[in-house]
Amino acid sequence: RIERITLNHPVSWEINLLSAQVLIVLEGNLEIVGNGEKVALKQGECVILPAVLGKVEVHPKDSKVLAVLAGAGKVPMVQ
Repeated sequence: RIERITLNHPVSWEINLLSAQVLIVLEGNLEIVGNGEKVALKQGECVILPAVLGKVEVHPKDSKVLAVLAGAGKVPMVQ
């Protein structure tokens, strides 16, 4: 499943234990928080989110951030 997401406020979700997820920033800057770690990403950068990470939080650092999220599953990854 591949989703294009627009972020204008913080969001969080649980990663499906069946598959890692990949987050690619298309526009803007954001910060990912998971398992006590923080990672800053800017336009053009990506990160692999391991399935064992569990809950992740994404905090946009700009008024609008566009990203692509890919992983396994049939239901939306970000609600």
